[in-house]
Amino acid sequence: MIRSARAEAAGRREPDLSHSEEEIREAAPLLETPQVLSERVYRAVLQMLAQGSLRRGATLRISVLSKALGVSPTPVREALARLAATGLITH
Repeated sequence: MIRSARAEAAGRREPDLSHSEEEIREAAPLLETPQVLSERVYRAVLQMLAQGSLRRGATLRISVLSKALGVSPTPVREALARLAATGLITH
């Protein structure tokens, strides 16, 4: 889940929103470069975050992301774990 630092510091929980597969598919850049799948997913989600295509506080569902990006759940799980490790999302 993506949370605002201000809400987290105040101990507040933002509403639990989720993205549809269609919203993610429309916002996601094409995954064309020949890289490891988890790296491609990582870069796609990172770009969507940077562009503001993903709502702050929204739940990123592995199943929805994997379908929208056309990959299996494993690279999505790996990419989200990496994003969580950087502090960009909470896991």
